[in-house]
Amino acid sequence: MIYLLDTDIDFVLTSGGHNAGIVSEPGHPGRSYRKLSCSHADIRPNPDDWAKEATIEHGS
Repeated sequence: MIYLLDTDIDFVLTSGGHNAGIVSEPGHPGRSYRKLSCSHADIRPNPDDWAKEATIEHGS
């Protein structure tokens, strides 16, 4: 589906489930997420490359 879009894409993966990774208050200890942005013209990375390239951000 993402290959059909003519827009930039941000893919975010949290360290916990929906409540732990997204809904918890900012600054909660032990929470982190990975984020990688792709231009619509970029080739999308496979999952292993995505994990290597995505930056780890602490917090929620």
